[in-house]
Amino acid sequence: MSEALRHLGNTVNPANFTINGRAYKYPDIQRTFMWQLFIPNLSSVVASGPENLLVRCRSISIPQRSNEAITSNFMGTRQFFPGKADPGGGTVSISFEETEDMVIQNLMYEWQQKIFNTNPDSLVTAGKSQRPLKRMYVADMFLIMYSYSGIPLRKRIKFHNAWVQQVSEVSLSYDSGEAVKYEVTFQYDYWTLELDNTAV
Repeated sequence: MSEALRHLGNTVNPANFTINGRAYKYPDIQRTFMWQLFIPNLSSVVASGPENLLVRCRSISIPQRSNEAITSNFMGTRQFFPGKADPGGGTVSISFEETEDMVIQNLMYEWQQKIFNTNPDSLVTAGKSQRPLKRMYVADMFLIMYSYSGIPLRKRIKFHNAWVQQVSEVSLSYDSGEAVKYEVTFQYDYWTLELDNTAV
């Protein structure tokens, strides 16, 4: 047996790989269905909206992050160096389940109208933005993960300067017994993983 393998055998006890060993030594797994989307201060963007929006959406994805590779060639050899960061592609798609008070549809419609008003009956703002400055129609969104016992985890994802880019069509049918769902794409500048001050 080589010295490296002998050293590995001394430091890694096979007993640590048992189910009981894992259960006692490692935290519980994080579950894909324990999360909520939180949009604070939404009333500053959509006047008729709630002050804060905390909803359990049907689905969302944690965006990717990547760094570009810079290739350097020299005398037949090649090296890669880290380059610019890609903060996640700039969009996130979220599926909302609608209720009969039509809160989601109304919020998204009014948000888009603030960005560009398509209502010809508006006397002042028809055909232009109701909020001319970007900071007036964007909002930070937070993806909050929870433990299985319902306690917020220590870190949350913050989407900076998000706004509604697209609300996809919704198919209605007499043959279907499904709930009305809205697929909404938000554009954002970048996202960060930050400490959740509300977590215990």
